[in-house]
Amino acid sequence: MKLFLLFCFLFFVTISTLVFPASGKIAGVIKDAKTHEPLVGVNVLIEGTMMGAASSLNGYYVILNVAPGTYTLRVSMIGYATVTIKDVVVNINETTNINVALQEKTIQTEQVVVIAKTPIIRRGVAASTININAKEISNLPVTSLSSVVGLQAGIQSSANGLIVRGGGTNQTGLMVNGLMLRNERTNNPFTDISYTSIKEIQIQTGGFSAKYGDIRSGLINIVTKSGSKSKYTFSMLSEYRSPYPKHFGISPNSPYSYWVRPYVNSPVAFYGTDATNPATGLSYWGDQYAAQYPQMYQLYQNGTLSKAQYKEILNAFAKQYPDFEGWIAYSNKLLNGNNPNNDLSPEAARKLFLFQHRRNLNIINPDYVVDASFGGPVPIVSKSLGNLRFFASYRRTRHEYVIPLSEPGVNNYTGQLKLTANVGEGERLMVQGMVAQTLGTNNNNAGLPGIFSATSSSSIANALNRVSYIDARMFAPNYWAPSRINYSAFSGKFTDVLNSSTFYEIQVSQFTSKYHTDPAAFRDTSRIYKFGNNFYTDDAPVGFWEYPSTAIGGMRMSVGFSNSRDSSVVSYYQVKADLQSQIGEHNQVGSGVSFTYTDNNVNYASVDKYLPSGRSRSVWHTFP
Repeated sequence: MKLFLLFCFLFFVTISTLVFPASGKIAGVIKDAKTHEPLVGVNVLIEGTMMGAASSLNGYYVILNVAPGTYTLRVSMIGYATVTIKDVVVNINETTNINVALQEKTIQTEQVVVIAKTPIIRRGVAASTININAKEISNLPVTSLSSVVGLQAGIQSSANGLIVRGGGTNQTGLMVNGLMLRNERTNNPFTDISYTSIKEIQIQTGGFSAKYGDIRSGLINIVTKSGSKSKYTFSMLSEYRSPYPKHFGISPNSPYSYWVRPYVNSPVAFYGTDATNPATGLSYWGDQYAAQYPQMYQLYQNGTLSKAQYKEILNAFAKQYPDFEGWIAYSNKLLNGNNPNNDLSPEAARKLFLFQHRRNLNIINPDYVVDASFGGPVPIVSKSLGNLRFFASYRRTRHEYVIPLSEPGVNNYTGQLKLTANVGEGERLMVQGMVAQTLGTNNNNAGLPGIFSATSSSSIANALNRVSYIDARMFAPNYWAPSRINYSAFSGKFTDVLNSSTFYEIQVSQFTSKYHTDPAAFRDTSRIYKFGNNFYTDDAPVGFWEYPSTAIGGMRMSVGFSNSRDSSVVSYYQVKADLQSQIGEHNQVGSGVSFTYTDNNVNYASVDKYLPSGRSRSVWHTFP
């Protein structure tokens, strides 16, 4: 018997940890204003809803399962003046205490209107929480959920995601209307939901209850707006930024950049970076330096700087750029070779270099954000289907990279739809769906998941710092493969309010992430571009190619490029049932049961047809 009781106790404790409320409650005590005695049978109603309660023998009342928002309470009893309490704020998973003192009704007594005040210290809240409502969100100078959350103390919005209290991006959970939006492959939350659809955000950064699993740093709990029963609403947010440089200094493909100047600007390009002009005894960099720094040249001309000093200055200037023998010497090597088909004059060689470095690395597309929502009653069938109402949202963003890669930037879109209906007295059905896509450039050549961030230049800058083939990573568009991630989510939730102090919920949900990482289109290898007398070349470095090709000047244009392959599909499905009941004035009991099914169908690889050594493929399919 003791073993059975212990089992029942453990079962109750275990299932009670699985409740994920996305609502709050209103509670308080109603007394006589003169005698301070509790009043029994006082009606408390939330205006505009069918939700309410009656006070008990000790004057206590409670209204459970109240959606986050701002409400007006109406408190009435025969023989007493009606009290209306405005601006009653309900937060996610919190209790709003509203105590009322009713005055006896006389002939002169009118309705009493009270403005509710939010207490500085909220009773019954043990966790570190921040609540942000739609009005506060609309006043912020940002356009994304990540930016709103990143403005809060202890939270940082990074290129890889949200960092709460210094933890990892995969240690934070994000829930939308009770649906956990989490990529099961990386454990990172999906945050690119519609900005205009958000009704309330609760951020919890500490003191987690046992009911939240797989969370170490923070929890972001979001409730989205629902369509109105009687009117249509529309909201829109947009942001547009004209193309502009996202880096300091000149463009990498400028004639004066480190990678281009020694090969293009005369006379250095023809004679070489170490050659000396016999007429002046100075480096051939002299003319370019004098044009760029005329004041220093004047100091040399008027004798303030000696020739030896000016020569040292020119040598230091030349060291800013890579060493190059010059197109004359390069052309002579080709002419003295045994292959007559690769002969190039110095000028033809210079033009070939410019052709193979022709990629425009400037930003030519604008950044923009478009976020819109529309909701209201479903036409024709709304009343016959329990006041069926909808709320649809669409968000599309584009942010260009600091320099274009295989994709010029990151493109995102998210579509959301929420349907709500009152299917019976105290019964509500909510169905929501979401489809989303992220398109950008894979940030590795190992097949691992990850897309370069466009909102932080450091993610690309770090990949170009102190590594090999920096010029290839910039001028050849296919060093990293394009990558696309498609997301889909569905959730259905049935809520039944048995009475003002007891309700239960049943929810079914699903979230899927699909990866698509492959090289871009193959290169056109037809040799149709002519340089010199009989030298033809193909479209390189444009297009993906699996075999060696090297540009004039030594830039690699293939092999080791776009090695990532990824076709993984990861899904999770969840069914959960929750029950909550208020027992007395001080105790609320909640219990629940949850079943989660995760399907990991992972298939990624690093592929190099020409250099297969060291490449690997990982394939597994796990499910319960």
